Amino acid sequence: MSPETPRNPGEQAAPPPSGDGPPGPPAGKDPLIAGSGWFAVVATGLAIFMTTFDMTAVAIALPDLNRELSISPHEGEWLILTYAGAMVALGLPAGRYVDASDIRGCFVVGSLGFATASALAGFAVDLPQLIGARLLQGIFGALLAAVAPVIAARSVPPSQRGRALSIIGVLGPLGAVSGPALGGPLVDTWGWQSVFFVVVPFSLAAVVVGLRNLASLVPMRPPAWSLAGESAIVAVGTLSVFAALTRLAERNPSYLLIAGLFAAAAVCFLVWRRTAGYGAARSALAVPMVAACVLSLTLTTVASGTLYYLPPFALEAFRGWSASTIGLLLLFQPLAMGAMGPLAGWLVDTWKPRATAAIGLISMTAGAVLLMLGIENWPAGVLVAALLLAGLGLGLFAGPNQTLLMMSAPPQLRGTSAALSGTGRQIGLALGPALATIIWLSGAHSGTGASGDGIVMAFIVAPVAVAAALGAFLLMTGDAGAPPQRPPGPPEPARPAEAAADAQSAPPGAAPS
Repeated sequence: MSPETPRNPGEQAAPPPSGDGPPGPPAGKDPLIAGSGWFAVVATGLAIFMTTFDMTAVAIALPDLNRELSISPHEGEWLILTYAGAMVALGLPAGRYVDASDIRGCFVVGSLGFATASALAGFAVDLPQLIGARLLQGIFGALLAAVAPVIAARSVPPSQRGRALSIIGVLGPLGAVSGPALGGPLVDTWGWQSVFFVVVPFSLAAVVVGLRNLASLVPMRPPAWSLAGESAIVAVGTLSVFAALTRLAERNPSYLLIAGLFAAAAVCFLVWRRTAGYGAARSALAVPMVAACVLSLTLTTVASGTLYYLPPFALEAFRGWSASTIGLLLLFQPLAMGAMGPLAGWLVDTWKPRATAAIGLISMTAGAVLLMLGIENWPAGVLVAALLLAGLGLGLFAGPNQTLLMMSAPPQLRGTSAALSGTGRQIGLALGPALATIIWLSGAHSGTGASGDGIVMAFIVAPVAVAAALGAFLLMTGDAGAPPQRPPGPPEPARPAEAAADAQSAPPGAAPS
């Protein structure tokens, strides 16, 4: 049975559109939706926003947090690395778990767990407690990142699916770029704890909406131990790469240690290749459109990570602006992104998703180049224009990219495909600042030692990453064809013998005969 063949009783096949056109005719309501499909979309979008918001808002809170808990900046970095490492390490296992488990249960457990972990982080009184809470946040955040796009893709008819998935696609990067702008005022007013406490009520609201509007279709089972093993392998490999990149930024790096860390990451990858998770990821990425969307999203978030990380340092060094002034300036990017999201969704449903995404990447490239050229001494209006272009571009790209990804993913690999997207986003958000820091400090070490040395050069990461994303997206999607416009129904339920077995221990990419 091919992935495009309907896999459920009563599921009707919708004819694929010609070329790059809008989705086909609407289909019946998905059995997953017990109430309002749009309420479910809003709840999942809110969950995605929270997971990326807490990734970057914590970076703004680090100076106050380090001072109050008497920890060093190096120790404080682990609060970011722990969260990012857990999100990356558990991303693909979480996607496989979503593919084999109850969608409603995964969303409710993820939202409730994220709320609990955030509250624990806010009440933490020392570094070990805070690191433990951040680890829990990453675990439940990975589950939310895997399940949210699946719910959004199944919540509305095909004629509205572009708008639904645009909400998910935009709110992810919107949370990341809003973290510095919103986190600063929160920390100044209520302290570092507020960046954790602020997400608790929204997480609990998502739980209520999920319980009221989603149906339980299969029994909720605990994850298999094999998933924990895969997660540990990926975690060691990921942290090895992060540690190596951090060492590269030092004035006198130990290249032997760096080589050893990269070697450890390579060994982890070779071991992971023998697991079922690798088979599932390979099956999903074998779909050209899925591979194109994941790669372009990863490169785009490398640029986003650079653009939320560098401007505060550059504007303070070159212009002497206060944190509040910098925060107000940086708000232009998320505001533009949020305003463009609904338009991008409408364009996906009525026009061409691929062309819309490409236009967004061109706009984002122009904004990144303009910001790099003007950050030092051009008028503030130029910086506003640059941030608006970058925000508008990301808003135009994110929704169509998410729609093309979920509509092209085979039904039995929707959770895995969504997890690949979320994992790519987290890698990009961590990799962008790391690459920018390496270039920045390399320039500073070879310059006069002034605070601005090397920082303008570091901005090159953003336009290069977005330009690479544009090239990869156009080249890889040119031969991919239009995504199949299947109804949003679930894949065929597992047979009784398979349900009794450990579903997570085998690659979910193989369709039942």
